[in-house]
Amino acid sequence: GKLVQAAVHQGAHHLDMNITTGDVPGIGSHRISLETNGTDLTKDQYAGGYLYVNDGTGEGQLMKIKSHAAHTHGSDPTCVFTMFDPVTVALVAGGTSKVTIHQNKYYKIVLATHAEGGALTGVTVRNMQNNYFGWVQTHGPAAILTDGTIVVGNAVGRAVDTTNGAVQAVGDDVTTVIGEVMVV
Repeated sequence: GKLVQAAVHQGAHHLDMNITTGDVPGIGSHRISLETNGTDLTKDQYAGGYLYVNDGTGEGQLMKIKSHAAHTHGSDPTCVFTMFDPVTVALVAGGTSKVTIHQNKYYKIVLATHAEGGALTGVTVRNMQNNYFGWVQTHGPAAILTDGTIVVGNAVGRAVDTTNGAVQAVGDDVTTVIGEVMVV
């Protein structure tokens, strides 16, 4: 098995977005209209992911995204998101409430690189082709590609050397523990 991670976040285009003026969600609303910062969206690209209020009025709210339409930023920066969770503190337009969207961590997973680029999501249980459905193990004993020397009973983490998708012994340069070695 190989260690996999979430796709790299879309960056500045989906951070610190404003609530649409004239379409402000009140307490209990499951619909949030945002002004995107520059990237187009495919239909439901962020479904199963999260929207969180990261600054200003309503800061700290985290809501799971149910759906959204396809969106072409150049035509209109406004995009409406439907949430599973209701707004618990009314949001404010005009830059007072800032929100960020983040994809589901299992959407378009990639091989975990030795240079941390995304949150770890699990271990493949067999070879997986790009852009195909597959299974990822998220807990329990697993057979994982290793890099370097490991010792039974010691902790392992994301390899920081050159082997993408591998784990290595936790040491001074490896701090995120993924598991404990059962068999070498």
